[in-house]
Parts: sequence; C-alpha cells; structure tokens
Amino acid sequence: MIPFINQLTALDTLGQHFNKADIQVNSSLAIEIKVIKKLFANRYELEVGKQKVETKSFLPLEIGQKYWAQMKNNKGVINLQNLLKKPAYLQKEPPLVFKNFQFEVLQNMNIFKQKLVEALATTKSEKEFKFIADMLLGLHEGIVSVPFEYRDRYALFQYRNKNKMSISKNKMEFYAEFVNLGPISGEVMTNEHFKELHLKAHFSNTAGYLKHRREELNFDVVTIKQAEVQPLHNLNNSLLDMKG
Repeated sequence: MIPFINQLTALDTLGQHFNKADIQVNSSLAIEIKVIKKLFANRYELEVGKQKVETKSFLPLEIGQKYWAQMKNNKGVINLQNLLKKPAYLQKEPPLVFKNFQFEVLQNMNIFKQKLVEALATTKSEKEFKFIADMLLGLHEGIVSVPFEYRDRYALFQYRNKNKMSISKNKMEFYAEFVNLGPISGEVMTNEHFKELHLKAHFSNTAGYLKHRREELNFDVVTIKQAEVQPLHNLNNSLLDMKG
C-alpha cells in the first residue's frame, strides 16, 4: 500500500510539470483554479498557479472557491471544461494535515489512532477538533483518512482493508484526491505472487494519462476507466454539527 501511495504522488507531481506549458491551457490533466471575481455575463477572472487569467464558464462559479478544471483554448478564447468544486477541507490548508508524513506509521494502526487522539486532546481549534473527530469516526468504521502535504500541495488518501476474499487473496478499497489527477478510487487485490489494480478516475484525461503510465504503478494486472467516484468516508462533520 505504501509504495502505491508514493507512485500516485509521483505521477501527480509529474502531471504538474506536464501541465506547465502555455499557462496549462489545453492541459492533459486537471488543474487547480481559484475564482477571483466575476467580470460580466459568464466571464470570470481566475487564479491559475501564480497567474491571473480571464475565461468563460457556462457553469456559475462561486467567488473565492477552488475547483478542479480543464482549460481549453478555442480560437484564442480560454474555456473551462469538466469543472468540479473541491471539498471544503481542500479549499485552504486542511484543518489537520500531515507534513512529511511517513506512511509506514499506517502499518501499526494503534500508533496512527493514538496520534489522532493526542491531536484531538490538544487542539484549540473547533474546526480542527471536528475534522479529527470525523477522521476517528471513519477509523471506527475501518476507514483510514490521511490528509497530507507533498511539494507544497495538499492531498487526501483513504483506504479500507476488506476481509480476505479467499485464503490466498486480500483486498483494499481506496479513494484519493490529488491536485492534477483529481479524485480517483478503486481496489487493490494481492496475494504472495500477484497484484491487481482496478482504478476509476473522475476525469477521462486522468484515466488516459494513468493508462499510458500504467507500468509505473507496478501491478501485474491493471484496469483503468473513467467513472464517477465517491469518498469512502465524507469528512464533512455532518454528525458533529447536528443540533438537538
């Protein structure tokens, strides 16, 4: 599992460099945009990296919010396609984010749980308290959520180990959110001699990109397709915000 996370992180970082040219217009992968202001009609000023661009969107955008999107240049007019609003915890630095996180910690779930409990006990932020409590709630259901930082970027990785499918095969479900890959999910099945990956990507270009680089994922069998993906556990504090 740890090598798999590192491989996805490396591919997302590679996608960042792949998107550099031409202000990331006509990029193969999704990019992160922030809506600065509405200009008129369906035109907006956006922040793309450290640059400001004007573009057209037929989908109403929320000022100040971040989205995944693809940008296309149509005869000099920059248009947005496949917009997807980022979840609240990725709009800014997540309430809790692991910097320089050593994923080896996840090999001992008691240590990881203890880190969350200690963070919950010492935080002075109500927002962080709710976020950590929701992570612990997911952990109680067998779902591990790890918000982490890599190369000044924020990502989320979730996974759940399923019971053994058979005497010889294990299964892990996962969900992840990266800056350029966008939301992805899937299953990893392994035994002593064989590894399978079945992956779904929200963006079709992400699916194509990962298919092209499937050998770098180091699995014996890899299937990749574009499909709707859902988190294993929603970190939205819904239960904690309920009022009696």
